[in-house]
Amino acid sequence: MPFATMKIDRSLLLVSERTARMQSVLMHIINLGHALGMTVICEGIETHEQEDLLHRCGCNQGQGYLYGKPMKEEDFERFLPEHI
Repeated sequence: MPFATMKIDRSLLLVSERTARMQSVLMHIINLGHALGMTVICEGIETHEQEDLLHRCGCNQGQGYLYGKPMKEEDFERFLPEHI
C-alpha cells in the first residue's frame, strides 16, 4: 500500500524522553519515514521539551495539547485565524 504519512504514537515519545537509547530509536524511525518519502507526524505533544526533542530527532510535524485541545467546530473557527 502506498502510505504517504507515518504517525508516531505518543507512547514512543514518552519513553524517548527518559533514555538516550529510546531517543535513538525515535530518531531512526523518523529517518526511516523520511527515507521512504513519508511525512512524519508525532501525536501527543504536551510540552515544549517534547517539541524540542522531536525537532532534534528530525520530526517537523506534530499534534497535541501543546498546540490546542479538542474543541467544538465554532470554537475552532475562532481559534484557527489566531494560530496560523
